[in-house]
Amino acid sequence: MVGRSDKIIYSLKEILRSNGPLGFYIGLGPTLARDIFFSAIQLPLFEYLRLKNYLHLDSVLSAATSGAVAAIIAGFFSCPLDVLKTRLMTQDFKIEAAKNMIGRIYGESGFAGFFKGAAFRCGILSFGGVVYFGALQKMRNVIGVG
Repeated sequence: MVGRSDKIIYSLKEILRSNGPLGFYIGLGPTLARDIFFSAIQLPLFEYLRLKNYLHLDSVLSAATSGAVAAIIAGFFSCPLDVLKTRLMTQDFKIEAAKNMIGRIYGESGFAGFFKGAAFRCGILSFGGVVYFGALQKMRNVIGVG
């Protein structure tokens, strides 16, 4: 085989050789932590903002804007977990304790290092919040559940 397939197969073999089958799950813990923390912020904040409807928008537009705001806030506060997850998953295929990586990130970039990519992350998540929560509210309206 030639091209990308060789690289993918090589990468899979290298992960397996370096870390065994658990190597394919290096980012599982940090990914779950990030996603649970993100959702624990986003979902209640979305519902609060949607129900308050401070801008007096129609229900779909209110849900879409509330979803965007909630996603931005949750994305910002969960950014350190996203940075940690990404670093753990991309550093030389080695399983490394999270506390070691936290010290490494802080040592390299200080506190700001935990928020690298925050603007991009929040931008992407806000778009998702608009689409997902706007569509959710539209369907709620269609089936008559609020």
